[in-house]
Parts: sequence; C-alpha cells; structure tokens
Amino acid sequence: MDDEKYLIEERARIERLLKEEVLEMRALMLDETTKLIIGDGSETIRQLRAESDVKIWFSKQVYGNEHRILFVKGLAENVAQTFGSIARILAMATSPNAVDINAVHVEIKFLFPNPVVGRIIGKGGLNVKEITKASAAIVKKSYHFLEGSTDRLVSIYGVPNSIHIATYYMAEAYFKTVAYGIDLSREIPYQPREGPVKEVSEIIIDRSDTKSPTLYAVPQPSIKKRRRSDFSDHEDDVRPGHLMRIPNLEIQSIEPSKSGNLLSNITKVVTYPDKYSSKVIGREGTYINMLRESTSCSIRLKSPDDKEDLAIISIRGPPLCVDAALLLIAHRIELSKRLLDE
Repeated sequence: MDDEKYLIEERARIERLLKEEVLEMRALMLDETTKLIIGDGSETIRQLRAESDVKIWFSKQVYGNEHRILFVKGLAENVAQTFGSIARILAMATSPNAVDINAVHVEIKFLFPNPVVGRIIGKGGLNVKEITKASAAIVKKSYHFLEGSTDRLVSIYGVPNSIHIATYYMAEAYFKTVAYGIDLSREIPYQPREGPVKEVSEIIIDRSDTKSPTLYAVPQPSIKKRRRSDFSDHEDDVRPGHLMRIPNLEIQSIEPSKSGNLLSNITKVVTYPDKYSSKVIGREGTYINMLRESTSCSIRLKSPDDKEDLAIISIRGPPLCVDAALLLIAHRIELSKRLLDE
C-alpha cells in the first residue's frame, strides 16, 4: 500500500514539473541546418519563438567545426512542440516535393547528460520501448561521451509528430532524473571545439583514380624541399609546391575496392624506417590505438620479411580514412625526425 502511495505521489510530482518547471533541451545541428532554422533575416526562428513561447538560440560558430548546438528553453510541452516544428522545417528542406510534409521522416540528435540518457533508456530498455511505442519514432543512443563532456547523443528518427511526442517523453525522463535527487549541475556539457590547427594551408583529394584517391598537402608558397630521402642516397626531387606527396612513407601495395565506391574499403601497405616505430605505436600502443579510433581504420603492424630496418603497416578502411591515417603517421614521423635532429 505504501509503495502504491509513493508511486502516485511521484507521478503527481513529475506531472507538476512537466506543467510548471522550465527546462532546457539541446540538439546537435549542422551549420546548414542552423541556417534553415534561423531563416532569412531571422524570420523563421522568430516565428518559432512566438508560436511556442520558448527561448531559442545557438552556440557560436567555431572554426573547423561543422556543428553548432541548438538550445530550446521553456515548458516541456512547448519545447516538444518546437522540436516538432523544427522537424517540419527539416522535412520541407529535404523533401520539398513531398505531398504531405508531416509524413516525411527526419532525424534530430539530442544532447543529454549521461544520467538522463540512462533514465531515457530505462532498466532493460523498458523506457525507450515505451517511447518508441507511444511515438512511433526510432530512438538510438550513443555509447560514448562526446569529447570533453559527460554528454551523450540520443537520436530521434521519425515524422514531425513522432519527434514532438518523443521529445515530451524525454523531457519527462529529465524531470524524473531531477526528482530522484541527481545533481545534474556536476555534469560537463559538450562545447564545440576548434578543429585541429593544420600545418598546411589546404588538403586536396585527387579523384582521378576513384578507387584509391591520393591525398596531397598544399603547403605555404615558396617551399623548398631539400631533405635526403629515407629510401634513397639521393636528395629528394624538388616538387611543385602545390603537389607535394605525403612524405616519410613509401606505399608498397594497394588493394582497391571492387566496386570503386569511395565508401568501400581499400587496403594500403606502407613501409617506413623502423627506428620511428616506437613513436608511431606510442607508449603501450596509445598513439596507434588513437589512430584506429579517430580514422575508423583497421591498422595492423607486420613483421618485415627481409629488410629489418623497415617497419610495415597495413591500413584498411574507406579511401579518405586510409589517407588521413597515412597523413597522421607521416606527421608523427616528421616530429620524431626533428626530435632526433635536435
């Protein structure tokens, strides 16, 4: 009897929070999507604010990062209604010729602190099943924190009305987390960061060979390359500044994708002087594991067959990812050279 009374009181408390308390919900948006939501002369975002009586704003644009954070603050139903309207804006952009915009499926990626994500999913996935059943939306969560934060992504895929309903249920999960006394102020929210500072001015992909595009680094003008090659007793050829190939690595073999699709996997086997292996691998494999994670490539070290002074690495993944891994390895070797020279 006491348990039943407690559940009734808890439900009443959650209902009160949903109707009376203001909450802030966040979503990760591409720059292109941000422009759609703001609209010409900020007309669209002003209309959204007026229709739902909510506050809407975006994080600042960060150099090198294609995402911004959308903030919507207001009562739970008003916030849910706003995201339903945003879903319609996205639907009109992606399917302008659709007969019924309300039947077009779109995806919105929400940001929540880890404890709230746990409440959204529920024990054994019970809560997320309830959300899916009530809204007819597909709900997916990320398994990892976003960089520098305790936030995780919760992706909602469905028609605008489904996203409206699912958003309300997630607001309910947020208030349940608060009602259970969990201090969300200790959580670290995700903030978009600047992209990596490049030592070259531009990266160009040569698409002439679609099965295995070549990555070139475009340095600043007037670069002269007069360093001795690790694979020859002769000085390197002076290449045009706008077509410098990746240094420090020698590609031994390439296994192209059978379909020629840039998303299909290829394998490249490269060699480099073995004296730099410790830097490429990193202490206890930290650097090479970072490469695997950041490029989504399968990277394997192979024992040299006859030349003990050369290390061999096999890299498998989509062409662009493989070339990115090659560039990072070449940069790591270049840093090692400078340290040895000093």
